[in-house]
Amino acid sequence: MAADKVGDIDIVSILGDICSLLSLDPLRVDDVRTVLAFLPLSVAVEPVPGTDMPAFVRLVLPESSRLTLDTLQDPFGSYTELPRLHRQAPAEFIYYPDSGDAPYTCALIAETDSEQAAVQAVTIRRDIRLE
Repeated sequence: MAADKVGDIDIVSILGDICSLLSLDPLRVDDVRTVLAFLPLSVAVEPVPGTDMPAFVRLVLPESSRLTLDTLQDPFGSYTELPRLHRQAPAEFIYYPDSGDAPYTCALIAETDSEQAAVQAVTIRRDIRLE
């Protein structure tokens, strides 16, 4: 099985699709949950507080996926390591893929294991385009 697949699901493609979805407007949390219901992964969709608009999608990846930071760099661009809030926190790396002219952009945040070898979880945050 390829390093970036879970079963027949191409994780990198799914992450790109989620980013594209979160770039749309209007969009509701229930719409996102419906689209992602088929994924054989642990998926959480969180709303912007006090609204039904999605703030972010978090996917917890199985150990078998073996997704790496380098695997994400080609489709999503270069990454920056985020500061850790405390020593026990996982290492986090953020990518800002280009979303074209969509009304929202996304930030992809990858959490890695202690050796920074394998991505354990990915959060795709929906950001308002500031242009």
